[in-house]
Amino acid sequence: MKRIAAFALIGVMSLSVFVGCTKTQPEEKKPEDSVVTQPADDQETPDPSETQQQEDQDVKKVEGIYTGQIDGNSIEVQVGREPMVFWMEDISKAINGLKGKEKVRIEYKEAESGQLRLIKIEKLQ
Repeated sequence: MKRIAAFALIGVMSLSVFVGCTKTQPEEKKPEDSVVTQPADDQETPDPSETQQQEDQDVKKVEGIYTGQIDGNSIEVQVGREPMVFWMEDISKAINGLKGKEKVRIEYKEAESGQLRLIKIEKLQ
């Protein structure tokens, strides 16, 4: 009886390993028909200065203490009592010269995903 239970246990464990290790291929996404629309003659095109103003309103500014670099694209800044993580592709150029525990001013935008995208960081005196 113990042998049967041992073989059954080994069989179940082996089966779970094989099932867990199988790769499934993701479903292929079918390209949707892309439709290019042109604005009608009676529609106004947006004024570039209005677009710039909207982008400026999306930019947020905070001051805090630079804690350090998390990885190649992220840093942590202590804003008040809350640590905040900011992301920027190849962030090392933006933080060149910062060591940690330094007061900084941050300009950033919040992406739809909630990620804080760093635009500018400057060391304060």
